[in-house]
Amino acid sequence: MDKTIIEKYRKNQLSEEELARFIEWVKTADEDEVHAIIDEDMNLFVPDRTYPDKESEVKGRLDDIMNADKPRPSIWRKVAAIAASLLIPILIFGNIYFYNKLTHPTSVSTAIATDSRRMTVVTLPDGSSVELNQDSRVRYESSDFTKDARTIDFEGEGYFKIAKSETAPFKIKSAELEVTVHGTVFNLKAYPQAEDAKLALIEGSVSLASLKTGEVVKIAPNEEATLNYASGAISIKKLEDENNATAWTTGKLRFNNAEMSEVILEIEEVYGCHLSVNKNLNGEHYTGVIPTDNILVAISILEKIYNVHISVTE
Repeated sequence: MDKTIIEKYRKNQLSEEELARFIEWVKTADEDEVHAIIDEDMNLFVPDRTYPDKESEVKGRLDDIMNADKPRPSIWRKVAAIAASLLIPILIFGNIYFYNKLTHPTSVSTAIATDSRRMTVVTLPDGSSVELNQDSRVRYESSDFTKDARTIDFEGEGYFKIAKSETAPFKIKSAELEVTVHGTVFNLKAYPQAEDAKLALIEGSVSLASLKTGEVVKIAPNEEATLNYASGAISIKKLEDENNATAWTTGKLRFNNAEMSEVILEIEEVYGCHLSVNKNLNGEHYTGVIPTDNILVAISILEKIYNVHISVTE
């Protein structure tokens, strides 16, 4: 800010136009610079005691001014009149700066991540919750949650419970995709290093958009959508009664007369490993529960039932 303007402000000699420009500068000024000027003002300013009750009056008028949606020239004339007649520019300067700080707070960035050893539950500003699986991350700005929209960035796997809102859709942005919901429960698996992303809808309604192709599909409860990262194509299938899309949240894989090839694949996916069986199990089926937190227990169950040896490799 021009030093001449600051000096004229201190002497209450600002024109209407200069005062309007000065106030706009105060709203966006660097905090250290503002504090330095206020400190100087405190040393230089001598109050006029002929106006003992005017400080509260100025504060009230400033509140009205700063609350106006679109200040008109007449409002700026009122500000100029206050500055010229009451001889307390420091009060105007400080109130405008700190009022603006309180009513227009800086957006705060939040990021929560898990590593390969832990999971966590995140509560979002709107009351929605996300249970994060291992190696997952959610990030958002406080300004991303408004009365008209809610947005987060996400990668990994999460079990979402989204607070309902008819006016503020919830958007999840991830690698090659975007999910839009109004209030629902679903599991989203979107690891960027994987071949595809999967969204299993438990209740409610969501839409999944492929950023590569522009395709948008709506998903119904008990459906799972798969988006192929390479092609951008989206496919949908019905979830079986004993589906394992959210097994990581319960610690158990459940199977009902499932083919052994399917059981092996599910275990490999959960543990991120490869299983080698020393006997052909084609035609065999499995009904039961497999734990997701102990690979040795998981394979020992199958080894005992089918009298086989299973080796594990990364």
